[in-house]
Amino acid sequence: MKTYDLISIGGGPGGLTAARFSRKLNPKWKIGLFRNISESIVPCSLPYALDGTIKQKDYIKNDKVILDQVKIELISENIINVNPIKKTITSDKGISYKYKKLVLATGSSPALPPLEGCKLKNVFTIKGHKDITAILKAMKKTKTATIVGAGFIGLELAEAMRNKGLKVNVVDKESCCLPNNLSRDYSEIATEQINKMGIKFHKNISVQSISGKDKVNGVILSNGKKIPSDIVIFSVGVKPEINLGQTAKLKMGYYGIKTDKTMRTNNKDIYALGDCVESTDFLTGKPTSSFLATTASAQAKVAAINISGGKRNFPGVVSPAITKIGNLSFGSVGINRDKALEMKFDAISGDAQGFTREKVYKGAQILKTRLIARKKDLRIIGAEIVAGECAGYIINMLTLAILNKNTARDLAELQFSGHPPQIDVPANMHVIVAAEDILKQVKKLYNNNREE
Repeated sequence: MKTYDLISIGGGPGGLTAARFSRKLNPKWKIGLFRNISESIVPCSLPYALDGTIKQKDYIKNDKVILDQVKIELISENIINVNPIKKTITSDKGISYKYKKLVLATGSSPALPPLEGCKLKNVFTIKGHKDITAILKAMKKTKTATIVGAGFIGLELAEAMRNKGLKVNVVDKESCCLPNNLSRDYSEIATEQINKMGIKFHKNISVQSISGKDKVNGVILSNGKKIPSDIVIFSVGVKPEINLGQTAKLKMGYYGIKTDKTMRTNNKDIYALGDCVESTDFLTGKPTSSFLATTASAQAKVAAINISGGKRNFPGVVSPAITKIGNLSFGSVGINRDKALEMKFDAISGDAQGFTREKVYKGAQILKTRLIARKKDLRIIGAEIVAGECAGYIINMLTLAILNKNTARDLAELQFSGHPPQIDVPANMHVIVAAEDILKQVKKLYNNNREE
């Protein structure tokens, strides 16, 4: 029986990062990466293969070459059991392997509601390469599509299919697009973008069933209306893959496998991370989930350090996320303004509107920034962005501000670079303007006493 110092199970960003970062820390360890897929992908790139923005081969990663270079064994087998007493894993081929330390990064699977008609041909969820291949094949003989779910992936799929000439509808039970990320006024800008593209948004309504005989021909809404559809794609979230954790008798939470801040489970030799675990919200301290590749990668490095004898805690999730719809990018981190009010945070928000560069320069585009802070100490707890460019860099900077527990006063005093072709005039530095808006509302704009 082969024995490994570390086995990482999962072919996504979490499993790969755990194995590769462990190799950096432990040059002599024997490390094995097990996965039940023949290739791994860049998940966020999947929608862009539908309209030809990228080719399918562009989202497939050449992991074997990379892993071979650092002497990590890649084993494509479906692991079905973990024995924590014998410290072994077993594949569906009946082959067992022994580990000293084990990382579970088993990911998640798309959620599909138990609705009538969901098993008809041309009803899809989206998770991997096979899904995209099947959807592309179906698109050759179709004219209409319905996307169920108006989150980031749902809107990206809708735009891609519209770009290929299909008539597209989007259905969501919420009252706006991107309900988990943006406040209503910002989400209405996203709705305007999809409307401009000719995509129809059906809000405040759910799908009752899928109609058709062998193949789907329509979506029946809860009000009885039928939307003719040759393709239906559900993008309504995912569920954690916890089966291996259950075989190992690991402690479970509401959202997945429970871990401590070091990403260790209740078994001292087993760590877990990514979509399959229950995370902790950095701002509330409450259990939550974060189905983001970036979260998995960050947790993987924490796990690798602790497995290797170091000491690092994962601070909790703030789930920074961005997307692009039409000509605009949308981003958020932490708690948006509407959610803060809904959760009864004693919160205050500040807004700024300007341009991504001085407006006299070619390419200057809209830039709207919102900061959300707690009233009692003005600590930043969230941010929202609508921008023609650079949204990712802005959200990443504001993510750092949240994790560092910066306040509106800190951001109002930010020192920054300036260059007219790349950033708006100094007087309109958006983060500072939004922070000053908060200070003005609480009548502390002119007070420099940080001790109060």
